[in-house]
Amino acid sequence: MYRIPSITGWLSIIALVLLAQSCTVNSDVMFKTPNDFQFDVFKDTARTMFRIQPNDALEMRLFANDGYKLIDMVSERAARDMMMTTRMTFTYNVEYDGLTKLPLLGRVPLAGLTMREAELYLEERYTEYYNRPFVQIQIMNRRVVVFNGQAGMARTV
Repeated sequence: MYRIPSITGWLSIIALVLLAQSCTVNSDVMFKTPNDFQFDVFKDTARTMFRIQPNDALEMRLFANDGYKLIDMVSERAARDMMMTTRMTFTYNVEYDGLTKLPLLGRVPLAGLTMREAELYLEERYTEYYNRPFVQIQIMNRRVVVFNGQAGMARTV
């Protein structure tokens, strides 16, 4: 024996039919562009080497023996030492005159150098105090934050 659906059953069927039809309303129109449309050209600024500038905040890590403790994870002591050295990262500011005050070296000129050039320069300067020093530098204040806006009006800071 066949039962006639209740009102909630009919409403469910109607809602399903409407939802199934709504998926194809604009599918052929969406993302259509004319054949001769001129798209913007992306300018790749990442290819130019970033240079350290006054007021940059540099995070520096210094290791002896070409960074041996960075990769020596065999012994427990080495693993414990590695945990200590990762916590011992310090931030140094590049002052308005382009000099940075670093331990043992004093004020050194880093403004105008790329990160790799600065690492090599500091490794050379620290050879007076360490055997085959290994320096890692990271610039901490050069970041881009994108804020989502209304109707696709995102802004970068």
